[in-house]
Amino acid sequence: MTSAESDSGATFSLRGTAWPRWRYWTTQTASATRVRRLRKLASDIRAEDAERDLLALARMVGLGIEWSMWWADVVRPWDAHHRMVRPTAVDAARPEGWRRGLFWLRRLATCVWLALRGVGRPAVWTVLTLFYRVLSDFGRSVVLPTLWLVVSLIAFGVWYGTYTPLALSPKTAKALATFTLANSIPFAGSSRKAFEDSVAVLFSSGIPNTVHIVGLLNGLVSAVLLFLIILAVRNRFRIG
Repeated sequence: MTSAESDSGATFSLRGTAWPRWRYWTTQTASATRVRRLRKLASDIRAEDAERDLLALARMVGLGIEWSMWWADVVRPWDAHHRMVRPTAVDAARPEGWRRGLFWLRRLATCVWLALRGVGRPAVWTVLTLFYRVLSDFGRSVVLPTLWLVVSLIAFGVWYGTYTPLALSPKTAKALATFTLANSIPFAGSSRKAFEDSVAVLFSSGIPNTVHIVGLLNGLVSAVLLFLIILAVRNRFRIG
């Protein structure tokens, strides 16, 4: 792990000589341990900004280690060194002739099973970590989730507009905006009445089933982004 000093602090890069040469990618557990030690030091001296930065770095570093552990499980049965350190009796007991082919087939099936069974954990953690980074910069940014919330409101408003028979007009646009906000913030006191008024304008003959599904997705996305906004505010103004 290398670091470069700047006026605003230290920037870290774990890019190695082996592929893939990504800035935060490493399969070295020692690098992850150093990051955790630096974070503990930042916590001890109450350097909250540095602690949050190192926590984000630790989460990115952990992805490479997760994938390396999965890969080790897949290739371990084929490791020549692993086979060399086995007792001689194990090799002597291996089948001969056509049964040897079945032995290799079983080994291949085991590797495929380990690959499929074990890929879930690193894949899920990678997706969640990257989403957390893109949507809120690991809870450090209020601007990012706010911008994503605005984008989602516009996108869902346009999506709802494809299901209404009305032509685009100032009245329709206002009703779409009200309908979208009512689905995005269902816990607001005036949301129910605003929702009913906008439905009377947009879907006088009844709300299509597809719109209900889109509304559930709208509420879920908005809830996640609102949570990230609140989390970023809490992290920024945390006391004690």
